Amino acid sequence: MNGNPATCIDELIRDFPIVVQFPVAWGEMDALGHVNNITYFRYFESARVAYLTKINFIDPETNDGIAAILASTQCDFRKALAYPDTVSIARV
Repeated sequence: MNGNPATCIDELIRDFPIVVQFPVAWGEMDALGHVNNITYFRYFESARVAYLTKINFIDPETNDGIAAILASTQCDFRKALAYPDTVSIARV
Protein backbone atom coordinates (compact mmCIF):
# COMPACT_ATOMS: atom_id res chain seq x y z
CA MET A 1 0.00 0.00 0.00
CA ASN A 2 1.20 3.47 -0.73
CA GLY A 3 0.82 6.44 1.61
CA ASN A 4 -2.32 7.91 -0.02
CA PRO A 5 -5.23 7.27 2.40
CA ALA A 6 -7.81 6.88 -0.38
CA THR A 7 -5.62 4.34 -2.19
CA CYS A 8 -5.02 2.46 1.07
CA ILE A 9 -8.77 2.15 1.69
CA ASP A 10 -9.38 1.03 -1.91
CA GLU A 11 -6.72 -1.67 -1.53
CA LEU A 12 -8.13 -2.87 1.80
CA ILE A 13 -11.69 -3.28 0.52
CA ARG A 14 -11.13 -4.31 -3.10
CA ASP A 15 -11.89 -8.00 -2.45
CA PHE A 16 -15.09 -7.38 -0.51
CA PRO A 17 -18.21 -8.19 -2.57
CA ILE A 18 -20.31 -5.58 -0.79
CA VAL A 19 -19.03 -2.07 -0.14
CA VAL A 20 -21.26 0.82 0.84
CA GLN A 21 -19.91 4.35 0.93
CA PHE A 22 -21.44 7.37 2.62
CA PRO A 23 -20.26 10.95 2.38
CA VAL A 24 -20.14 12.63 5.77
CA ALA A 25 -22.67 15.46 5.82
CA TRP A 26 -21.96 18.74 7.56
CA GLY A 27 -25.07 18.32 9.71
CA GLU A 28 -23.83 14.97 11.11
CA MET A 29 -21.14 16.70 13.14
CA ASP A 30 -21.53 17.74 16.75
CA ALA A 31 -20.35 20.88 18.53
CA LEU A 32 -16.82 19.44 18.84
CA GLY A 33 -16.48 19.20 15.05
CA HIS A 34 -16.67 15.43 14.59
CA VAL A 35 -19.43 13.04 13.57
CA ASN A 36 -21.93 12.46 16.35
CA ASN A 37 -21.80 8.93 17.84
CA ILE A 38 -25.34 7.98 16.82
CA THR A 39 -24.52 8.69 13.18
CA TYR A 40 -22.15 5.72 13.07
CA PHE A 41 -25.04 3.45 13.94
CA ARG A 42 -27.06 4.99 11.12
CA TYR A 43 -24.21 4.16 8.75
CA PHE A 44 -24.22 0.58 10.09
CA GLU A 45 -27.98 0.34 9.61
CA SER A 46 -27.78 1.55 6.01
CA ALA A 47 -24.95 -0.87 5.28
CA ARG A 48 -26.92 -3.73 6.87
CA VAL A 49 -29.94 -2.95 4.65
CA ALA A 50 -27.67 -2.80 1.57
CA TYR A 51 -26.22 -6.20 2.50
CA LEU A 52 -29.65 -7.78 3.04
CA THR A 53 -30.81 -6.32 -0.26
CA LYS A 54 -27.74 -7.69 -2.05
CA ILE A 55 -28.39 -11.23 -0.76
CA ASN A 56 -32.15 -10.92 -1.48
CA PHE A 57 -33.11 -11.25 2.18
CA ILE A 58 -34.74 -7.86 2.74
CA ASP A 59 -38.35 -8.98 2.25
CA PRO A 60 -39.77 -11.54 4.76
CA GLU A 61 -42.58 -12.27 2.29
CA THR A 62 -40.08 -13.91 -0.06
CA ASN A 63 -38.19 -15.72 2.73
CA ASP A 64 -40.94 -17.93 4.22
CA GLY A 65 -41.70 -15.25 6.82
CA ILE A 66 -38.13 -15.21 8.11
CA ALA A 67 -36.71 -11.78 8.81
CA ALA A 68 -33.34 -10.54 9.98
CA ILE A 69 -33.19 -8.90 13.38
CA LEU A 70 -30.42 -7.03 15.10
CA ALA A 71 -29.86 -8.65 18.50
CA SER A 72 -26.96 -6.50 19.63
CA THR A 73 -24.62 -3.82 18.42
CA GLN A 74 -21.63 -1.92 19.74
CA CYS A 75 -18.91 0.29 18.41
CA ASP A 76 -15.35 0.90 19.49
CA PHE A 77 -14.44 4.33 18.18
CA ARG A 78 -10.87 4.44 16.89
CA LYS A 79 -10.74 7.71 15.00
CA ALA A 80 -13.10 10.65 14.66
CA LEU A 81 -14.80 11.35 11.35
CA ALA A 82 -15.51 14.86 10.16
CA TYR A 83 -16.88 16.64 7.11
CA PRO A 84 -15.94 16.10 4.23
CA ASP A 85 -14.82 12.49 4.96
CA THR A 86 -16.27 9.46 3.21
CA VAL A 87 -17.20 6.34 5.17
CA SER A 88 -16.63 2.93 3.54
CA ILE A 89 -18.31 -0.13 5.07
CA ALA A 90 -17.35 -3.49 3.59
CA ARG A 91 -18.83 -6.94 4.14
CA VAL A 92 -17.62 -10.36 3.01
